[in-house]
Amino acid sequence: MQSTRQWVVGIAALVGLLATTGATEYFVSPAGDDAHDGLAAEPARALRTIQAGVDRLQPGDTLRLRAGVYREQVVFSKSGTTAAPIVVRPYGEEEILVTGCEPVSGWTLHDRDKGIWRAPMAWTLGKGRNQVFAGGEVRIEARHPNVPDKDLGMYVSDLSPLWPTFGKFALDSPKEYPGRFVSKHLEGVPEDYWQGACYYGIHYQGWAAQTGIVESSKPGEITVGDRTKTWWFGTSYSVGHKDDLGRGMLVGHMNALDQPGEWHWQDGYLYLMTKDGAKPSGVEAKRRQLAFDLSGREHIQIRDLSITGASLRLQDSAHCLVDRCQMTYITHYRRHYNIGQIEEGKDTIKSGETGIFVGGHDNVFTNCSVRFSAGAGFYVRGYHHTIHNCLIDEISYTSHYLNAITDAVSDFNDYENFLVGGHVITYNTMRNAGRHFFNFYGNGTSTASRDRRPMDYMATLFAHNHLYNGMLQTLDAGFLTGYYSSGGTLDKLNSQVVYNVMHDSYDLAGMRWGVLGIVYLDAGSCDVDLHHNLLWAAPGSHQRGLWYNTMCVDVNEHHNTFHPGFERTSAELDAADFPEGKPFRFGHDFAQSPPLPVWPQLARRRIEGAEHPAKGLQDGDWLSLGEIDFAKGWQSVVMRFASGEKAMNSDRSARARPRHTKVTDPLVMEVSKNDGLAPGIRRQWSFMYNVADGAWIRFNQVPLGEGYRRFRVVYGNDQPVARRAEIRLDAADGPLVGTVDLPQTDRSRGGRIQIYAEATGTVSAEATGTHDVFLVFHSVDVKPVAEFEYFRFEQYRGRISLQKNEVKL
Repeated sequence: MQSTRQWVVGIAALVGLLATTGATEYFVSPAGDDAHDGLAAEPARALRTIQAGVDRLQPGDTLRLRAGVYREQVVFSKSGTTAAPIVVRPYGEEEILVTGCEPVSGWTLHDRDKGIWRAPMAWTLGKGRNQVFAGGEVRIEARHPNVPDKDLGMYVSDLSPLWPTFGKFALDSPKEYPGRFVSKHLEGVPEDYWQGACYYGIHYQGWAAQTGIVESSKPGEITVGDRTKTWWFGTSYSVGHKDDLGRGMLVGHMNALDQPGEWHWQDGYLYLMTKDGAKPSGVEAKRRQLAFDLSGREHIQIRDLSITGASLRLQDSAHCLVDRCQMTYITHYRRHYNIGQIEEGKDTIKSGETGIFVGGHDNVFTNCSVRFSAGAGFYVRGYHHTIHNCLIDEISYTSHYLNAITDAVSDFNDYENFLVGGHVITYNTMRNAGRHFFNFYGNGTSTASRDRRPMDYMATLFAHNHLYNGMLQTLDAGFLTGYYSSGGTLDKLNSQVVYNVMHDSYDLAGMRWGVLGIVYLDAGSCDVDLHHNLLWAAPGSHQRGLWYNTMCVDVNEHHNTFHPGFERTSAELDAADFPEGKPFRFGHDFAQSPPLPVWPQLARRRIEGAEHPAKGLQDGDWLSLGEIDFAKGWQSVVMRFASGEKAMNSDRSARARPRHTKVTDPLVMEVSKNDGLAPGIRRQWSFMYNVADGAWIRFNQVPLGEGYRRFRVVYGNDQPVARRAEIRLDAADGPLVGTVDLPQTDRSRGGRIQIYAEATGTVSAEATGTHDVFLVFHSVDVKPVAEFEYFRFEQYRGRISLQKNEVKL
């Protein structure tokens, strides 16, 4: 070990975000020179680039920017401190623009009849990733069709032109020909007319848009290759997806360049049709992905800047602040390979190319606007980040599982051994999203975790936000979602979804099926409290409020209000519209910033490593945390440490299925990997239902070893009458070694049970050795006993050898 520090988790405060006085001020001007000393605002003394200024900054220094446009990516090489942060801000009230774009000039008329101009453009960011502006307005990459088919347009008005113009495309033989599409929009053109174009479409389940490159075409059809890796176009369920109600468009081909305002890049040239036919002027094209990279730095502040055509990256950053910045067109791409992966062999999430990446801990974005992103607004990883009083608008127009605020959709395994969560997401306006606005930690963390329960996560506060116009492209989801996810496992504190206003979801699947909701916690979403939220649905939007799929453990709801068919706006609300008739403040307000909540609301006691040195620890060593009065209610200890070992707790062999054959603590028995079911029991996904009195499930050759003290059942019960589960060995009527009572977990909703819970019971000390384990279920009425997802033996009576590179304290 290199060093060790430890503390008790507690209240996380916003620390020292005010700039110190008396430090050095440096100045940058577009008319300056990087050879200057930068110690005065006049161009004769000012520096030319922000990077040159940042390179001079020491803790406590401030860099002031004169008005103008700065075309650069700025990387911070030093950190500030709590008492002396490094600050970058304008000079006085001057307006600053940091852009990822470069001018394109040298225009000549290419095709007089069509009004197409061209100019040399030596760079490209890749297929579907270039972006062009003229006169400060975004221009559209050539596409086909130019306007959407009837009933396939976006459901809301006043969107930017970046959103798709869908035509009817069908994947007519998903199994035999998974890349073949047919459409009337492909008729009347020669063979291979569309070869090389990018296809962007949504088909069948439509959980995400899918993309690929046209390998060949002929009248009426195209064949698409180099496709999104998870090709979800085929049918996964027999219900609701009999036919492909597909929609798509072609992008990035010279043959699609046929409308004023469109452009196409090819072979080192940019082709453009101007809106008035005149020679183009003021044209810029994106060249850089990032404006600022604060990765690995602490106590950096960026204030009052405008940023366009570029994103920010804060990987492993801490206590950094971005305040009153206006960020537009932060990401753009029209094709992807997987969640957040837009380039093979590169992590384009952590690079900031698919949204503002915020890692580390205690970073803050306040009073900012983030508008126009093909991917996420923010992708947050780490602990206790704050997004407060921000506007997040037009997000995920290239729709996948990236949201206005995304919390570890695909890379949660990388953070399993870290303290994560505890975020503050308050008083924001989030609107116009291709899919979600926010997801609870992970997209399968429970099924992938060490003990089959949600991975450790400090609860997040999601409060006083205003969310509307979501699910504009994809299907089968909600504004807030989770999937086998964690909402809070520490300190008995759940994530709080409270005092939010949410309205107008356009999930076509939900409308077609008559289920799902504006808030839709999908299967296995855990540890979330939802109360005092106001929801409504305008005519033509999805007319359901709250929905929990199934196996949602420890989800609690009360005092939420939903108004279907609501025809008023948020500006026309009455007190009676709110839960309990009590109005509350919601959404962003740049003129009068709302107060920043304190979260998590826990007491903290910090125990510094210097008081109790813990270096060079070996197997079996110990350390003392000193005297702690546990009568005060301390619940968690979080230890921060460093190690020279590159791999720790990375061995996942004990999680290989079936888990119940592995010697572990806890020992997990999953319904989906059983060795036998009583007649009549039915299975769906990872749970079983239709469990009658006396029914059983069997797990073969379970290594109980020296025995376990406790048994845990994860189940759903919507009946008030008593139920129980019995643990028996070797037969359904074999020796009884434990019983678990199963109280009611949910009200009856007329279908599958949505909200589950956990129940535990004592295991007899006689339950040792290797046995077939039978779980037998009982009720005193004729209704099914309950639904079940998994079971665990816990608290091993002996000692289990450590796994490869496993570290335990």
